[in-house]
Amino acid sequence: MLVCLVSSGLLAFVYQATSKQIEINREVEKNRKIKAVLGAETDEIKELEQEGFKYYRGYHNGEFVGTVLESESNGYGGPIKLLVAVDKDGGIMDISVLSHKETPGLGSQIERPKFLGQFRGVSLDILTGKHAAANESGTNGIDTITAATISSNAVIKAAGSALEKFNEVKDAR
Repeated sequence: MLVCLVSSGLLAFVYQATSKQIEINREVEKNRKIKAVLGAETDEIKELEQEGFKYYRGYHNGEFVGTVLESESNGYGGPIKLLVAVDKDGGIMDISVLSHKETPGLGSQIERPKFLGQFRGVSLDILTGKHAAANESGTNGIDTITAATISSNAVIKAAGSALEKFNEVKDAR
């Protein structure tokens, strides 16, 4: 009983001592990824908020580069959180995975550049199969990962949600 009490006390102490630093590290990593999805030329990032929703605008020499939105969808192992950079025309510039709990070696392949690179230039109409650039079967042309279809579809859904949200905030100042 005493061992359990001491162990739980130590665990609570370590959690308290490290939780703020863990949160700071997450924020630093998120900011690094925001800059990465906007591109190296981005020299200014502004955090904006509309109706409780935070998003980021990137600029280079005062010129608009793109908007970054956080998006989330449930994968096989739980929530998949993304950062989606969108250009002024509503096309995806780049995507970065913020967090996931997908199966290592299978669902975790959603982080691979080969998979995420398929989204570059994709618009909401293409993702939903409503544009001529969608293939003949009316699908979005994104190849899902073999044995990780749920994870792949969660990324597709989250990217689509980000593009829908972009349409709501694109004209906001």
